Amino acid sequence: MCVVLGAGRFPVSGIQYLANLTLFNAPLGVENVDVVYWTLWAELRFYGVVLALILVGLTRRRVTGALWLWLGAACVTASGVLPALLSRLLEVPVQSSWAHYFVAGMALCLVTKYGPTRSTVLLVLGSYALALHHATGFAATVADRYDEPLSPVVATLAITLIFLVMTGIATGWTRRLGRGRFVHAGALTYPLHAHTGFILFNLFADTVEPHVLLTAVIAAMGAAAYALHRLVERPLTGVLLHRLQGSPGRHKARHGRG
Repeated sequence: MCVVLGAGRFPVSGIQYLANLTLFNAPLGVENVDVVYWTLWAELRFYGVVLALILVGLTRRRVTGALWLWLGAACVTASGVLPALLSRLLEVPVQSSWAHYFVAGMALCLVTKYGPTRSTVLLVLGSYALALHHATGFAATVADRYDEPLSPVVATLAITLIFLVMTGIATGWTRRLGRGRFVHAGALTYPLHAHTGFILFNLFADTVEPHVLLTAVIAAMGAAAYALHRLVERPLTGVLLHRLQGSPGRHKARHGRG
């Protein structure tokens, strides 16, 4: 759709497309096909940290210690006191711009599993403070990029709300609100792509009333995401899981020979 209807605004080369399929296009210096893909490289690095913890051995004490080390490394890396080369190397696993969210999420996971402790509460509070510090600076950067004012107060309120909601989930405050349909609604966010919305707005901005266009785009994108999720993602996930896990018969035969 970007190529056909983008009117040259979102060109994608073959090399760029193939590099994005590997999920390692960011460290290779290849631009994302869609702006929202920037999160994938951050996720991959997080999974690398988790893999390292699994290899060491997951215990509450080890995970808690690793989270303190991670949060401290993020503060040091972001401070600019390290030599440039060392800072760039540490930035790969540390991710100082986003470490506070990963640390807070893992600390809240410990809260869910073991209950709150002084260490996990301090980890969440420290992550919250670091998130506010980065969010206000990021708000100014985004405001300059799009030449639109973005209030640091709004950024602060948004970060605070996110931490409150996640804390409520971890401590069970929201358990009565849990519904299966929320899980399905969350799954619909994966097929959505920012450039598709940009293209639709650009195509119809001059001919459709803005509020009508916004409502129509939201409805159309929601319907397309639902169709992709039900007709493509869910069936394909089932096939892949079956292939990766093997058939029940094969597992029984393997256990029988043991």
